[in-house]
Amino acid sequence: MAENMTYDVGYISVIYPGDNSADFEEAYIAFNFYGLNILYSDGQNDSPDYAEVGYSVDAGPGSFSISYGDYDGVGENSLIGYDWGVGNFTIGFYYYDFEAEVAANDDDGAYVSIGYSM
Repeated sequence: MAENMTYDVGYISVIYPGDNSADFEEAYIAFNFYGLNILYSDGQNDSPDYAEVGYSVDAGPGSFSISYGDYDGVGENSLIGYDWGVGNFTIGFYYYDFEAEVAANDDDGAYVSIGYSM
């Protein structure tokens, strides 16, 4: 693929100790074309399928990103964020919004992430 295009194919198994009802597995494929991200996840067994589109662009010392996703039969989510690298660290600030098909499960908020790579 070209330098500014990537893809990822994988399988994820998420296990929550003490709460087997929340466990799920999915096979996914994702593409990135010049900052445009497209992802599709096929939920295994009774897990919902998920589709997401997003965009990321360099902005100042970091990058700005936005995404929208849909969990089939569950709800929709959106995310807006900004992150930047400081030495070996990556620091990010994000706002998310989840609109559930059952309104009582709606959620929104903000969080900070800190990552380190060697």
